[in-house]
Amino acid sequence: MSARGQRSPYLRDLPYAPGLDGVRALAVTAVVLYHARVPWLPGGFLGVDVFFVLSGYLITSLLLAEYRRAGRIDLSRFWIRRARRLLPAALLVIVVCLIVEAVFLRGNLGAFRGDALASVLYVNNWHQIFAGQSYFAAFGRPSLLEHYWSLSVEEQFYVVWPLVLVGGFAISRRRWVVGAAVAAVFISMVLMALLYHGGVDASRAYYGTDTRAAPLMIGAILAFAWPFGRMTAQPGRSARAVLDGVGLLAIAA
Repeated sequence: MSARGQRSPYLRDLPYAPGLDGVRALAVTAVVLYHARVPWLPGGFLGVDVFFVLSGYLITSLLLAEYRRAGRIDLSRFWIRRARRLLPAALLVIVVCLIVEAVFLRGNLGAFRGDALASVLYVNNWHQIFAGQSYFAAFGRPSLLEHYWSLSVEEQFYVVWPLVLVGGFAISRRRWVVGAAVAAVFISMVLMALLYHGGVDASRAYYGTDTRAAPLMIGAILAFAWPFGRMTAQPGRSARAVLDGVGLLAIAA
């Protein structure tokens, strides 16, 4: 049966969790306020890490649901679904930004072409690293496609992690895969510590797929330890208020 125009059968194994939409909204708000340089939210950039954890958790949950149901993971269908979901909007934004550059910022068209190509190929983060573009520069106009760095990190994860899952399940199933995820978290954190130096521009550590893999893999580990189907408990109103407050304070700190 063709998957075109239909909801993946494996998505039916993942119930809708409105709380995750709330987490996404908080993460978006935190990142926007950080870029607006709101002084009382210095930790707003951590909203990106929240997104990475959610992505790692949801994508791994989807792949595990498929494996439990079918006994295999259809990589080609998974990648096609990701492309259909992400490419149209991503390409639309690139086209709109190209029009803005051509009409209002013609002097930057040369640099924009490189940014656009890197964004289409989902290697924007590495392009910015090798081009010496700083995420933390206080002066100068950033690329209109600077934000594609995080989407590139996620897309690279979508390519590599399913391959690791397929290989791990073929060798020794769950134990090997979880061990690989834990090792990836440790290695990523060590690389982040080695590449970040106080008083020096931290863009290499901030943009790198290797240094940003930790939250994605933490999300993947959570998918093994806390399967999506178990997220059915409904805390009371007071408990939700406390949890919301703790989450906001954690981001603000």
